[in-house]
Amino acid sequence: MLVMFCHALKNTEMLVTAAKLIGGGAAAAGVGGAGAGIGAVFAGFVIGLSRNPSLEQVMFRFTILGFALSEATALFALMMSFLILFTFLLLYIFKKFGDITQLVECLLCK
Repeated sequence: MLVMFCHALKNTEMLVTAAKLIGGGAAAAGVGGAGAGIGAVFAGFVIGLSRNPSLEQVMFRFTILGFALSEATALFALMMSFLILFTFLLLYIFKKFGDITQLVECLLCK
């Protein structure tokens, strides 16, 4: 009975791992969007600077603010990707087993 349960857990674990990798990759796609946003911010700065060079100090402050906000979204997407990749399997295992001894027995079964 325990061996059948271990095999079922391993199949479910493989399914959770596949879903985890797909979700982590999809969450990491936000980093590319942030890169495009940063490019748009600096492109706007260069265009604005070429039109009115006397406002360089003011525009540069807004450019740095836009860069920081775009970079924050990239870091948030990266954090979500790592969260999906490294924590949800542990939550699933601890939800499945109330006691740590059952988990050790199941991991040691062959």
